[in-house]
Amino acid sequence: MAPKSPKSRISAKPHKATWDKAEPDQRRDLIIDVAYDILTTKGIDHVTIRRVASQIGVGAMTLYTYIDGQQGLRTALIDRGFEKMGENCDKEAKHTGDWIAGCSAYLDFAVSHPNLYNLMFAHPLDEQDLAQIQSHFDEWEKEIYDDYAARGVPEEQIKDIVENTSRNLWIAMHGFASLLIAKRIPWNAEENNQILQAIVTKLCPEVPALNKTLD
Repeated sequence: MAPKSPKSRISAKPHKATWDKAEPDQRRDLIIDVAYDILTTKGIDHVTIRRVASQIGVGAMTLYTYIDGQQGLRTALIDRGFEKMGENCDKEAKHTGDWIAGCSAYLDFAVSHPNLYNLMFAHPLDEQDLAQIQSHFDEWEKEIYDDYAARGVPEEQIKDIVENTSRNLWIAMHGFASLLIAKRIPWNAEENNQILQAIVTKLCPEVPALNKTLD
């Protein structure tokens, strides 16, 4: 059997050259990038330190310098997921139409990144990962709180509004997204928008009410 050419050996590890030139923060980003690619194509059960290291072209123990093992890798992917979801969803929107647009973006994110979405919201997680997810929700709730406060809504009313809106809306949206990912219901932009309108109106009645009062 003829030996492999140098070109074949290089192409087998396309990330190695990038790794060798990278700074520590860049190496960590590369680890997450490779893990995300594996998650996207194969699912969370295939995302392991050993497999990520193999694709980069380094030893598995090398990755522990940059990331806190298997759990740290999974937590980093969850953080990456919230970053991507934040890029899709307009967190600053508070008007009824914008809430619906934000919800639509949430569904689009879930359908476009099903394995990542399932890791974030459907895969069994340990306490560290759950705390990480809660930290992202806390940030989102604070943005909603600050917006209502800036609108002059009495402080004693804001807490209940934020808790009810964030909890009820997320429960409904997660169910909707899960059904779309599982293809139990088809993706139809026009019908989805009508459903979202009904969800926001039913579960978050204070949102349109506040808009009419404060605009």
